[in-house]
Amino acid sequence: MSTKAAFCLVVTAMLVAGCSVKIPNGVFSCVSATDCPAGFFCWNSDGRCYDASEPRLICEPATCEQVISQFESLGVTVECGMLPDGCEGTVECPPCDEGDTCGANDKNFMCGCEENTCSSVEAQCGRIDVGCGSAEGLDCGTCPGDLECVGNQCACTSGDCECPGGCDDGEICVDGECCVPLFPCSENECSPPGGLPDGCGGVVECPACDADEACTPNPSIQAFECVGECTCESEGIECGTTSLCGTSLLCGVCDAASAPLCEDGRCVCRDQYEVNDSPSSASELSCGGTCSAADLRVDVDATLDRASDFDFYRIELKHVDEYSMRVDIAGLDSERQLLMTYRCPDGSERIDDCSGSSSSFGADKYCIEDGVDTLRLVHECENQNGGIGTLIVGVSAKEGEFRGPCDRYSISISTDYFDDDD
Repeated sequence: MSTKAAFCLVVTAMLVAGCSVKIPNGVFSCVSATDCPAGFFCWNSDGRCYDASEPRLICEPATCEQVISQFESLGVTVECGMLPDGCEGTVECPPCDEGDTCGANDKNFMCGCEENTCSSVEAQCGRIDVGCGSAEGLDCGTCPGDLECVGNQCACTSGDCECPGGCDDGEICVDGECCVPLFPCSENECSPPGGLPDGCGGVVECPACDADEACTPNPSIQAFECVGECTCESEGIECGTTSLCGTSLLCGVCDAASAPLCEDGRCVCRDQYEVNDSPSSASELSCGGTCSAADLRVDVDATLDRASDFDFYRIELKHVDEYSMRVDIAGLDSERQLLMTYRCPDGSERIDDCSGSSSSFGADKYCIEDGVDTLRLVHECENQNGGIGTLIVGVSAKEGEFRGPCDRYSISISTDYFDDDD
């Protein structure tokens, strides 16, 4: 029964009963204003009829399981901690198993065993047990002056370092005088040739770097660290200026004719959508207002800057349960490959019909172009009416078909709703 038919039936029953008719807000669902009684409007926020201003929606905080599922759909694993609930608040996930710590070893939102460091166990020298089942130890350096390492603490074991009356806690006796030493190996990963000053006239030798690394000062953290080969090539940087091993280096200039723009150390084409090389960094496409799948049409004119380049785009669409959605991608040719998937409002992926082949790409299943110029998929997401779904489209060059830097392409993305009985 249509909305207007239902409205007429309600009005007729109330008139027969002799009642004054007052239609409540939000009773009838709608897709457009023509589905509502006279004087009512169809609001996109919840797909229902109201006689005045748009209703204020109540935010339903997500559970820990829902938030974790949303992160997993983006390829990010989350196990614990305080997570955003989608309503400007947080939700606390269950604690880790006994013996594990949330965020151990700088792995945010992951449970694990927290390994020992020189500073965490307050070791001043010698080797310590890393723990967590590791057979490797950690070198915390040597003691300054005449001090010796006893139980990972620097202590005076001979009369040569004694001071008259002794020294306060935290001080050492050097040449008959009390001094507060520094223990730089707790802050520095390594030390340069000759060691680091201990502040009391001596030096401390921190653990050596691996054979293929060099001990280099890092100005940003004001400490020495072990780094590999300090070249633009070894770091995968092809353009722009960057800081390597404490030195500012120019890694190159982009070719104005082929790929003139330098984005994150990589030469890319003059493309308004870059950098959009993965689903998580997909460019948001605008449809000129609230996207409706009934009349969506978005044209994209962009470029591929290398043979392995992927360009991803995303469009948010209002979902309607009563209809399936057909998505058409036109403008392809034999040199292009297209991937497409749809995420329901609850974050789940749905592909119920695909005009090409289906395969996984990252965490989602995608509909993939297979020798056709137009790719089409159909999806159904039950009991999610009025929510916001997400269409994700990816474009790449087929193997052996890349035509050189700034290889241009154009696609047209359109959708339409159709009744399942059609």
